[in-house]
Amino acid sequence: MVVAGGRRVRRLRPGEVDTVVKVFEGMSTWSRFLRYHTALPRLTGSYRRALTDVDGVRHVALVAERLDHRGWRPVGLSRLVTVRTQPTRVGEIAVEVVDAAHRQGFGEDLVRRIVAEAAVLGHDHVYAYVLRGNAPMRRLIDKLFPEATADGELITIPSSRVGG
Repeated sequence: MVVAGGRRVRRLRPGEVDTVVKVFEGMSTWSRFLRYHTALPRLTGSYRRALTDVDGVRHVALVAERLDHRGWRPVGLSRLVTVRTQPTRVGEIAVEVVDAAHRQGFGEDLVRRIVAEAAVLGHDHVYAYVLRGNAPMRRLIDKLFPEATADGELITIPSSRVGG
């Protein structure tokens, strides 16, 4: 867990559904579309289970939180799912931030931390599917990882930045 200036990033615990739902509900229809690539009005039971089925190795999720007068409140999530282990270890990453916390550095914190998690877990590279219309996320990845390559919606962060 990292704590600084009333904000922290920590690992999501298995089955921590309330946190995932709070972040989802804090996103507009457009933000949900950019993250999930579909008009998703609510998280179904199967989605909730899949998003909270974290094990710290194959599936890692991080929570960005902000401290307010009521305590720590979730404002974003990032996740890493290992999609292949042979011949190289490859992971897919995804990030979502509630609309009220856009442009406050939470997305950057989450992207940096989830790529660092991938390095610790031995991933050779990671990728993200980012819609062409999601200019803020594309700019963020370009800023953090200028050597990343894009092929349509698929953006790959090479092993030199992940850990290999």
